[in-house]
Amino acid sequence: LAVSAYFICTAICTVSSLDILEVAISRTKGDIMAGLLKNPIHTLTVALYVMALILTCGLSSIDDKLSLYTLESALWTESSKDIEMWKIINSLRMVLSVLGFLLLCYCFMFSVKPVKKVVRNTSRLINRDSTL
Repeated sequence: LAVSAYFICTAICTVSSLDILEVAISRTKGDIMAGLLKNPIHTLTVALYVMALILTCGLSSIDDKLSLYTLESALWTESSKDIEMWKIINSLRMVLSVLGFLLLCYCFMFSVKPVKKVVRNTSRLINRDSTL
């Protein structure tokens, strides 16, 4: 259950970071390479989340074996190498996710307009529409 929740959260964060990158590319008038080079933090965020998703998919068989250990302990008779590999790759995917999350927060912090400015602009539009 925890692996499924982790996968869903990582997928949502990947989509969110891709959305931010799409907005950054659209500001460069559709030039994808210019958007990627102009916004390296956005590009790095997407790359970190994609790598975390790839590692999660790669570890799914070992995660399944770990979840079945209480029911079928015979699955783990000679595979201590799998556990060592799982520990290393699991740590790596957690580090990638945390770094991606921190960069995503950084992107949101500096790409979102202040709320007061948005509220003022919205109230001006509403007042203008009501006079028409």
